[in-house]
Amino acid sequence: MGLSFNWERKTLFLMPTYNQAISCSCMFLFIFTSFEVKLLLISSGEGKCQALKMKHLYSVAFLLAASACNLPVYAQAYPEKYNGAVVDAACRMGYTYRAVEAVFVALDTSAEKVRRNASNLNKKAMQFSSSSAEVATAKASTQSAYNKALDATTSLDRWRPDIKKFADKMNKDYKKYFYRDGDNGFKNMFDTCQEDESKLKHLLITLGDLEENSQNLHSWRKEQEKKLEEIGKEITYKLLSDSQRNDEFGPLNTDFTNFIRTAITNIMTVTVHLANAQNLLTEAQKTVAVATVTVVNEKVSECKGILAANGASGE
Repeated sequence: MGLSFNWERKTLFLMPTYNQAISCSCMFLFIFTSFEVKLLLISSGEGKCQALKMKHLYSVAFLLAASACNLPVYAQAYPEKYNGAVVDAACRMGYTYRAVEAVFVALDTSAEKVRRNASNLNKKAMQFSSSSAEVATAKASTQSAYNKALDATTSLDRWRPDIKKFADKMNKDYKKYFYRDGDNGFKNMFDTCQEDESKLKHLLITLGDLEENSQNLHSWRKEQEKKLEEIGKEITYKLLSDSQRNDEFGPLNTDFTNFIRTAITNIMTVTVHLANAQNLLTEAQKTVAVATVTVVNEKVSECKGILAANGASGE
């Protein structure tokens, strides 16, 4: 990352290296003033320039990697009291919270789809009036698929409050972490990276990734766990890099670590239920198909019997 300062205009320029510019196809330009930071994002792909203004008494410069580059969001910050590592941790925390939200929504969408399909299939099976073994098997298998799908959606319902709980800590209780002299931009950086404009795109990517791996949820889950564990370790290192403020960052790190651990546990629980539900649904679809043929054949035989009886009585 190149750095230059224009003393006449009192502006600071941070330019990506050649490799960074080529790999991301983006260029970020920062212009500082005494009370205002203007961020100009210049996209070489579309040639559009968008200006965002943020007013601070203490200017905090930050760098967001565009989601189009498929990279994590990081921050380069120079606050007066917190070092760059701590504010970078705030941005990573915001990005990670957003990533966990995306995983939750993706799993919730997939689980609800399976539950809905299992419910419709179960209703169809229950309408069969035949007492054949095939129909009995279809009814049992569709009920099992529906029950397992409910296990997945129920697990998600139990996980939802945990995600909100951490958000509440950051939105309502975060001042308890910084009881000395304010957070020096920590909360603002968390919010900025959490609510980045690429949030929707990130969600769509997660949804597509889960859909592509719907038949291999175990590997998908392991990949999500690995990412969360790695980012958790990085954030812990950055938060606790300032030993003089561990009394503040220690509790914050503990809460975030618990958030990560809870997410990993719930991802495992939901994906296990979801994978089982998908397998049972596939099997149930087969049994319903067999039962449908059986019911149709029974109806045909019944009609033939009626026709034969009518023919015999007519003679």
